[in-house]
Amino acid sequence: LLVCVLCLGAWREQSVQQRLSQDSLLSLAGDLWTPVTFEGVIDAPVRWRPDLVKRHGLSSEWDLTQDDAWQTNYEIRITALRSGTQRTIIEPGKTWLTVPGRNRSYLPGDRVLVYGQWQKIADATNPGAWNPLDRAQIQGVFVRSRCKEAAQVQSLGSSQWLRLDRYLAWIVTQADQAYHRTMSPRQAAVASALVLGHREQVEWDLQESLLTTGTIHLLAISGMHIDLVAVSIVTLCAFFHVNRKATLLITAALVVAYALLCGGNPPVARAA
Repeated sequence: LLVCVLCLGAWREQSVQQRLSQDSLLSLAGDLWTPVTFEGVIDAPVRWRPDLVKRHGLSSEWDLTQDDAWQTNYEIRITALRSGTQRTIIEPGKTWLTVPGRNRSYLPGDRVLVYGQWQKIADATNPGAWNPLDRAQIQGVFVRSRCKEAAQVQSLGSSQWLRLDRYLAWIVTQADQAYHRTMSPRQAAVASALVLGHREQVEWDLQESLLTTGTIHLLAISGMHIDLVAVSIVTLCAFFHVNRKATLLITAALVVAYALLCGGNPPVARAA
């Protein structure tokens, strides 16, 4: 088992280095922000987080009920670049795109046209600091991009419909929208983190308080959350007098479905 783990680790490191050497965007993007127009496909569920830059400039209470108090994060697989009327097909490469405002209209598989800026993801400059490039390399992303307005992201009108993550993302979007429609912004963010795994919605001051008290793990979907889901299903089945074999099958199916709904991250997969 030890030899297998070492071999898998070596293979994973080699695959990351191979992606780094072959990524088409690395030779196109520079170290500084430069204008770019590209076509691509949204490759992961869209995420939202409070816009910390706007928050820093406000002395009054921060109104999270307004969409402009948030920013939307996309993971996009770039397929072509545009320069005027010229369109250049490139080897697909991924980028993380940040856009002001909260936009729930895009799902994985949607094709978009983006007018923005991009640059390579750089190493941390402070010794010992958390390095964003390490996380990016694991996910095969080496370039980040940004737009100044939501209107700079435009739909190209066609989508990839045969994707499971598209329908899971739609369910998550509807649930998150319901939380923010029926709760206060702070409670809705915590609910979205506890149930859907959208931890980035929780404000930094609350995350720091949870970190100080040793309860930050509550925001990461793991064994406790899966246990609550499973116990709830078993209790409902017992209430409706469902037999044990059917209860087992229903519980297993719904727990796996919930794990997929939360993104299938390692803590979720392990617990499920």
